[in-house]
Amino acid sequence: MITIKVNSADRRLESSCLLSEFMDGEGLGDKGGVAVAINGRIVRKPQWSTRMIEEGDDIIIINAAYGG
Repeated sequence: MITIKVNSADRRLESSCLLSEFMDGEGLGDKGGVAVAINGRIVRKPQWSTRMIEEGDDIIIINAAYGG
């Protein structure tokens, strides 16, 4: 088990995983208008499939909303 933060909330994962796998599990993998930062650094979508989520990572997910 590893512990990470997602939007300031503690989360536990079974093990380290790729950011793309994590985002798929959150239902955001194929969704547009999503930005991710890990430990204060933006991770561009093409890098999601190579960036591992590890113990202690602080992840911020921003999902743009459209409409009015």
